[in-house]
Amino acid sequence: DNVVRGYDTIWAYYREEERDNISQSSLNDRVGIILNCGTFSYAEMPHDFEYIAGVTGTLKTLAKVEKDILEKVYKVHKMTYMPSVFGSSNRTYNQKTDVRAVKDSEYFMEIRGEIDTVCLASRAILVFFESEEKLIAFYNSSELSSLKNEVQIITETVSVKERELYIKRAATVGRVTLLTRTFGRGT
Repeated sequence: DNVVRGYDTIWAYYREEERDNISQSSLNDRVGIILNCGTFSYAEMPHDFEYIAGVTGTLKTLAKVEKDILEKVYKVHKMTYMPSVFGSSNRTYNQKTDVRAVKDSEYFMEIRGEIDTVCLASRAILVFFESEEKLIAFYNSSELSSLKNEVQIITETVSVKERELYIKRAATVGRVTLLTRTFGRGT
């Protein structure tokens, strides 16, 4: 459950040892050089198996070049499409109303307006940000100040235990959850 943020964690240990909050032996046990000892390619995994079976809702939307990769690189020659057990999607996309171009100065106001609209519709509110920096900037903005105490944040740095709790809470009506794009669903 310990979260390590690279060298930031190591420097924090040095700072705490200087302040006499931890012992020298505790510092020595927890600092060192971080070595990347290997890499792992998910793209290479399918080559280790005789059969490939997968589930995706995006198979029909693949471009020809992507389908060619599945066939030539991964030897997937047969694809079966089944209807979703959840029924058809009722989502609609309107290019005129679903995309907005606003000035930087209006960006956070626009997000807050969307939060209020979804909240009035008695739904849970999930707001995804491109980066943790942008998420924190919105969280600390004056536009969110009146809701700040009720907002929860889920980023890569949140512990697994806390993350599971926050994800369960995120489904609550009216709950505002700010997340980094890592936690968004794929295409």
